[in-house]
Amino acid sequence: MATRIDWRRIRVTTIVIESVQLALALIAFGFAWMSFPMFVALLIVELLLITVVSAVFYRDRGADKHLLDGLKMLAACAFCCVFLFAAYAGAGGFSKGFGIAPYEFAMLVVLVVVRVVMVAIVAYRSQNRRLTWTREYLQRGGVAFIAMFLGAFAGFLPGIPLAVALTPFCPDVAADLAVGGSLLLVQAGLACVMSTMTNEELAEISLNPYLD
Repeated sequence: MATRIDWRRIRVTTIVIESVQLALALIAFGFAWMSFPMFVALLIVELLLITVVSAVFYRDRGADKHLLDGLKMLAACAFCCVFLFAAYAGAGGFSKGFGIAPYEFAMLVVLVVVRVVMVAIVAYRSQNRRLTWTREYLQRGGVAFIAMFLGAFAGFLPGIPLAVALTPFCPDVAADLAVGGSLLLVQAGLACVMSTMTNEELAEISLNPYLD
């Protein structure tokens, strides 16, 4: 792998996609169509699903190790959630409960499942299954997880001060916009950095992406 980032390799498509996703998520937060806890819960569902589906492409790893991978991912997400939700509470969140609407959450989970399964089918039918899965989804999972970890810190700063600044204008969604926006900005930045990776680097990672 490269030891430094070649910023000239950032893909324009990645910048566009991340900008659109950020804008749509902020609109959803701003109109109270989605709460920050619901967004985090969806990320966890997606990460766990990626971990489970990855077992199809790395069968030589063994069922016991894949089970352990799932448990480690769940524990890591729970650890991140402690800080993410602490920042959200500090920003004034949870004033109206946890903010997860069961029906809406179930519909979004279905969409996540469909997307992951579709990518998995495409990868399984490709000539290089592991490389395709790594490029199309495993990379996304890595970005999401690191974003949750770093977003736990970004939620406190600038998340909480930003929420304070937004409260006079939109008190009901200030915490969602501020903390959720901070997490999404971290995720977008990481996605842009990851887009600079070459095919050779991705191919190397695809051989064994696990850190035991």
